[in-house]
Amino acid sequence: MLPVESNADLAGPIMATDTSQISDYQTILKVVHSWTPTVRVMLMQDVLRSLQPELGGSRPRRATLGTALGMLANDQPAPSDADVARWLDEHRIRKYG
Repeated sequence: MLPVESNADLAGPIMATDTSQISDYQTILKVVHSWTPTVRVMLMQDVLRSLQPELGGSRPRRATLGTALGMLANDQPAPSDADVARWLDEHRIRKYG
């Protein structure tokens, strides 16, 4: 983990016009570094969620589960473990000789 002082340059280009914001940023970063990793991840998730409306929201979801299940659906029985093992062996022989 990087020390807080090494992250000070991150605040510079973003908030160079307001030194109080830079100070606040560094203070917040020091506090956050004292938290457990789990709590820091929760904070990151909350911050990212708060940005979602400003950044245009998320992409529309597609029905990928239904598509995947449709690709798997057929009239043939599932391959046996022996068949799968044989296919893997054949593949490895082709790939590695």
